[in-house]
Amino acid sequence: MAVVQISKIQHRRGKETITGLPQLASAELGWAVDTQKLYIGNGSVNEGAPAVGNTEILTEQTNIFDLLDQYEFKGNTDATVQTGEFANDPIKRTIQKRLDDIVSIKSFGVVGDGATDDTAALQRAIDQIYLNSGDKFDAVSRRTLKFEAGVYKITDTIRIPPYANIVGDGADATIIRMFPDATELTPTAKPIFQTVGGNSTPGTYVEFASIQNLTRPKNITIKGFTLDMDPSVTTVAPLMYMDCMTESVIEDVKFYGQWKTLDGLDVNQAGLEIRGIGALTSENNVIKNCEFNKNSIGVYSIYDVKNITIAQSYFYFGHIGIDLGRTSSGTGSQSQGPKNFIIAHNRFDKIDDFGVIVHKPNSSVDPNGHTTMGNVFLDVSNNSNGQNSPQESVIKFEATQCESIGDFFERESQINNSSNLTSVPFKPNVDGYHFTHSRINTAELTEVDAPTEIFKIPFTKDKIAYVDYLIVKTGTSTDTTRQGRLTLTINASNINITDSYSHTGSSDGGIEWSVGIDDLDSTSGSETVFVKYRNPIGNGVGSLTYSISYFA
Repeated sequence: MAVVQISKIQHRRGKETITGLPQLASAELGWAVDTQKLYIGNGSVNEGAPAVGNTEILTEQTNIFDLLDQYEFKGNTDATVQTGEFANDPIKRTIQKRLDDIVSIKSFGVVGDGATDDTAALQRAIDQIYLNSGDKFDAVSRRTLKFEAGVYKITDTIRIPPYANIVGDGADATIIRMFPDATELTPTAKPIFQTVGGNSTPGTYVEFASIQNLTRPKNITIKGFTLDMDPSVTTVAPLMYMDCMTESVIEDVKFYGQWKTLDGLDVNQAGLEIRGIGALTSENNVIKNCEFNKNSIGVYSIYDVKNITIAQSYFYFGHIGIDLGRTSSGTGSQSQGPKNFIIAHNRFDKIDDFGVIVHKPNSSVDPNGHTTMGNVFLDVSNNSNGQNSPQESVIKFEATQCESIGDFFERESQINNSSNLTSVPFKPNVDGYHFTHSRINTAELTEVDAPTEIFKIPFTKDKIAYVDYLIVKTGTSTDTTRQGRLTLTINASNINITDSYSHTGSSDGGIEWSVGIDDLDSTSGSETVFVKYRNPIGNGVGSLTYSISYFA
């Protein structure tokens, strides 16, 4: 029987990453054993090849995106967009690089259907972008991590390291929801987000007390989320711990809690708790355009944190809006409590107790120096009983060098209207050590022979109140414009009023001022100061515009 021998056909082969790819002959095949890629030689220019070299033959191991290197930005118009130095030399990039500019959370196996536990995948994405040992200190690696709209179920805290830039599709669109961990026999309280030190590694996180100066959480952006707890969570914690964070921004985040009216004060049901360790305090951060809804306390801190701005945010349905220094120990990282907060252009509504309270610091070495400015306080500090039942001041400053500038208090307009003027007590808008400058108010001056109440202020001893006013009378023989200042000096025993003014016209308008004090809340002692006016019959009616400043 004849023996038939078939020759084995061999092609060039080798390890591309070690020896490199040799120049293949025309139509010669070359196989890269290590990368599992296949190449064929172009041939020479004399044969008609456009260029000498090798051409990759597509296989399942080929990254097609690396081959697509013709992407250039076109814009969405017919106009020519010049991307390079010269109009005929546009900048071209691979599709791979273009798609990696913003990283989707879905690229790490996150589902976002509200049923799948995404904890591990979410943390893996953050760790690989911001904590990967190979490039964690490389600025180029700090890409934006995009959380598309969806409900992301988690059962453990998501740790956020320095330089993290995590962006959702907006509050009520991208929702991070904490569920109980079914593997825990005893449920533990866990925040949804917590900042950690930059010396963390994937799976091992340097938290609060162990954070070091050179690796503190900084330059973080958290934007476009809702953070909430599933009702099945029975042991709650603040929705987020801002730990030792600096030079960072929290924006367009809804902190949605489980607080109910009968729950009262519970610091564990805070929306955001701000913490610091000694010199590694949380400082120079901005919280803006956020919503704090159904939290016992919206923003809470007992630590020596400082220079925090809270602006353009909404505090709705809770016990206290912002609570600073409540139980600061007076030692260590709580020696003086929070300092230098700017609370500006926020809205507070349906807050049972204080809108803002700053507790008395245990140390008087430095002033605390908080400012509220341009905020709107609606149904606040009425214990859900409405404006006719004020319970406490809206803002309370127990620390020094604080001020309220141009804040609006719905309470003031309600209790100074004609039906409530002499029946509803005036609990202070702002109480404690402070300077307050109110917004402008208006009232009508009728003709009255006897001193008549026109507005009221709270009675608290050792206070000086300045009322800057403008009276305008027209259409009578006593036409006048009168501008002046009333000074009310209030102490434990008496109230003095003085009037300094100038006017135009033939008369000063004939307005006479006086004060009175009364008890309108049926408790011991008087709590309301009435400013009264007398405008005799025949003197003409007019309008009053005024603002009030306090030193207390």
